[in-house]
Amino acid sequence: MENETISVKKPIVACDGGGAAGHPRVFLDMEDQGEIVCPYCSQRFVLDKKSR
Repeated sequence: MENETISVKKPIVACDGGGAAGHPRVFLDMEDQGEIVCPYCSQRFVLDKKSR
């Protein structure tokens, strides 16, 4: 099952995998890329175009 893409307003996001079977909380920095994928759970985050 593929994760839904999450649109965010800030270039740094926190991901903990959600739920009881999550993973350690990590902070992910999109830098100039505009998107990033969590290395633990493969959740994709995209910076809202209005926030750039």
